[in-house]
Amino acid sequence: MIYWRTFSSPRSNQNLLIKSKVLYIGLSNIILVNMDKLEEIFESENTDLRIKTLSNKFRRFLLGLIYTEGRPMYQSDVLKHVNVKSNLLAYHLKLLTDSGLLYNKFERREGKRFSKYSITPDGIRALEYIGVKSDLDQITSIANQF
Repeated sequence: MIYWRTFSSPRSNQNLLIKSKVLYIGLSNIILVNMDKLEEIFESENTDLRIKTLSNKFRRFLLGLIYTEGRPMYQSDVLKHVNVKSNLLAYHLKLLTDSGLLYNKFERREGKRFSKYSITPDGIRALEYIGVKSDLDQITSIANQF
């Protein structure tokens, strides 16, 4: 959790600002953050993994595909939409799962174990952050009309 403090007058708190590290200065207030906690967040291995995961165009496509489907998808369902080998697809889906952008629920069918993927709330936030969620929502709403 990031701890925020807001001051309405920057002049009266000048000494405190130097010690607390200013994160954002707005027109009417100054926001301070607990720098140790901020450092901990950005040094997290999970943060690095998410950045690495989202840096790949194919993984962003997979995330968007599963989001627009609107339901969990088996790996075989995803494979129908892409032109890659199943082991390469499994690698990319594992990275998305390990970074917390997809859920992987294992199910048994006909005595075999299958992976069923769905998007996490963090995955949806990632789509918003990279600026494609609203476009994907539009595509989905148009497709649902037919």
